Amino acid sequence: MIIVFLAMCGMLQNTPIDWAYRTEKQTESHFGYGGISNWPRGKVLGGSSILNYMLYMRGHSQDYDEWRDLGLEGWGWEEVLPYFKRAENMESEAGKGDKYHGTGGPLSVTMDNFKVPVIDLLMRAARELGYKVGDVNGDLEDEGFNIAQHTIRSGERTGTFRAYAEQYSGSKITVLTFAHVNKVIFRDNIAVGVEVGLTFNSQISILGFVSRFQDLVELINTTRNKKSSFPLAQLEPLKY
Repeated sequence: MIIVFLAMCGMLQNTPIDWAYRTEKQTESHFGYGGISNWPRGKVLGGSSILNYMLYMRGHSQDYDEWRDLGLEGWGWEEVLPYFKRAENMESEAGKGDKYHGTGGPLSVTMDNFKVPVIDLLMRAARELGYKVGDVNGDLEDEGFNIAQHTIRSGERTGTFRAYAEQYSGSKITVLTFAHVNKVIFRDNIAVGVEVGLTFNSQISILGFVSRFQDLVELINTTRNKKSSFPLAQLEPLKY
C-alpha cells in the first residue's frame, strides 16, 4: 500500500502518480536547480497527502484574517479554527486540551513520532539562548522553535483518503481508480454530470458522459468487455 509507508514520498515524486508541476524559471531563487522548482501534486487516492512529508501546518492566522478583510466571509482565523479542531485528532498529550487543538476528528496528528535524541537538546538550547519554543499551529507563528507535528497514526501515514473516505468505501461511496474527470457538465447553470476518462491499461482510454451512477456502471461494464484499443472519436456519449 502506498499510503502507509512514511519514507516513500521521495520515491513517489516525479512518477506517474505525480502531476509533476514545475514553476516558471526564477531569477532570485532556486539557483541550485536552474531557477525552476518542483511542485509535486498527487495523482492518487489521497492526492498530495501521499507525496508530502506529513508535516501538519495550518498557515498563519493573519493570512486568514486578510482573506476575510478582502471580502471572503467566514474565512477569518477565529472562524476557521473550530473546523481545524473538529478535523483533528491530536494524539500527543502536549497538545491535548488547549484552545488550538482538537481530539476525536478523522485526521490524526502527533508530536510523539520517532525523533533523534538531539531534538530535545536543540529545544533546550533554544530556551537557554532566549528563543521562543512553542506550537507553530498555536501561539508560536512568527519566530521560534517547535517540535514538528505530523499526520501519522500508529506509525503510519494518515493521508486524506484514509482519514476521511476509506472507511466508507464500498458501503456509502463508490471509488473509481484510473478515472479522470475532464470537466463538469452543466444544464441551465446546474451541474448534472461529469465527463470522465477511464483508463484500464496503457492502450485503452474511454470517454463517457455520466450523469447518473447507473450510467457509470453501464459504461464501465461495457468498456471492460472491449479487448482492443480504439480512438476516442469512435465512442458515442451516453444519453442522459
